[in-house]
Amino acid sequence: MLTPQWVAKAVEGKLVRAQATAVQGFSVDSRTLNPRQFFVALKGKNRDGHDFLDQAFQQGATGALISDPQRAKANHHNLVVVDDTAQGLQQMARRYRLLFQTPLIGVTGSVGKTTTKELLGRLLQTRLKAYYSPGNFNNEVGLPLSLLNMPFGTDTGVFELATQRPGELKAISELLGPSVGIITTVTDAHVGHFADSKQLADEKWALIDALPLAGGIVVINADNPPLWNRSTQQRFRVDFGIRQPHVSYRAEAIELHDLEGMSFTLAHPLGRVRLRTKLLGTHNVYNILAAVAVAMEMRVEAEAVQQVVADLPPYPHRLECKPSRFGTIVDDCYNASPSAVHAALCAFSQFNTSQNKVFVFGDMLELGEHALDYHQQVAQWVQASNVTQVFTVGNLAAETAHTLQMQHGWPEKLAQATHSLDELKSHLNHSLKQQDNLILVKGSRLLALDQLVDQLA
Repeated sequence: MLTPQWVAKAVEGKLVRAQATAVQGFSVDSRTLNPRQFFVALKGKNRDGHDFLDQAFQQGATGALISDPQRAKANHHNLVVVDDTAQGLQQMARRYRLLFQTPLIGVTGSVGKTTTKELLGRLLQTRLKAYYSPGNFNNEVGLPLSLLNMPFGTDTGVFELATQRPGELKAISELLGPSVGIITTVTDAHVGHFADSKQLADEKWALIDALPLAGGIVVINADNPPLWNRSTQQRFRVDFGIRQPHVSYRAEAIELHDLEGMSFTLAHPLGRVRLRTKLLGTHNVYNILAAVAVAMEMRVEAEAVQQVVADLPPYPHRLECKPSRFGTIVDDCYNASPSAVHAALCAFSQFNTSQNKVFVFGDMLELGEHALDYHQQVAQWVQASNVTQVFTVGNLAAETAHTLQMQHGWPEKLAQATHSLDELKSHLNHSLKQQDNLILVKGSRLLALDQLVDQLA
């Protein structure tokens, strides 16, 4: 059982207005804080957690980690004062990790992290007390929070790790101290913050470098050259893929069932089993392979694998089908990189339907000096697909519409560029009057295309 005294000792801080109580988890968000959780008042670029101390205690906080004691009120108790609350959060997570001998699993990669983590967590729960990090809590704040909220008595934990800039993954990987490291793939996501693709691959490989020299298990996508070329010398390696013939876990005879999902035969070290999934797109086969590989290595039975894979719903905003007044929306607006857009368009093109295929596309961000080139490339992918109508939003995505018009002869009414969600919605309302449409929505998270989907669905 954790206490405010433990928090103070872990962060080497000063405990003020102490009261005897237990700490049942940690939160940095006063809106979602649960009773008896400890509030961490982080200072960000736009908000200061100290502004929400009163709300946190009204929500039932059992104490708070703060750096500005002048902001506390008389009824606030169990205040642990430190110089830097962000550093204190890291220190607490590091001390908490030492309380566990539990083998932990880290999942990283340019795409597919959350789906792999969610599926693996559910698979492991069929035979173990397994914990997996919530949502996309995967950065320098989310990872320590996820770790701190792992319950005592957990047999194993699965954690998602993300990076946007060089050095970030090394720090949180070392904080996690994993026994198993999964890299789903290395592509061009966040490439704008890295000098080249090699530096990006180096960043992802920091998870592998954090594994113990004896007994650490590397789980690698054998069809991804940046990973495969690095992994050939690894002593404890589990590999998965579709194209490589001699991998431990391989997908064969893939069948697409349009909007209902896919099925494929899993060839694994002990035999073969047919899997069916509600997930869309062959890129999700790799995510399933990664999760199933680790689960079966940890003795999850094939029958359990079949059931859990079949039951797993699409994660919100990741090729999630929703009805709308214009037809069916394929909501993939969680985020966007060139490789993710290409994968979504490939999946979208494979749907066998007579519906009008519409692509709603928002800016891809964090692509650096080659951002315009990437958006022009999307136009080439659209031209090669069976998409019949395109609506873009944002200054970068407008380049896609303009390239379709200038280089491929698309009329403006079929490749329309807009610059705000309101303008986009107006164009959709004007152009898509019938309900016989299949609409793929894709764009970076900051464009808030999920709001548009909610309004249409």
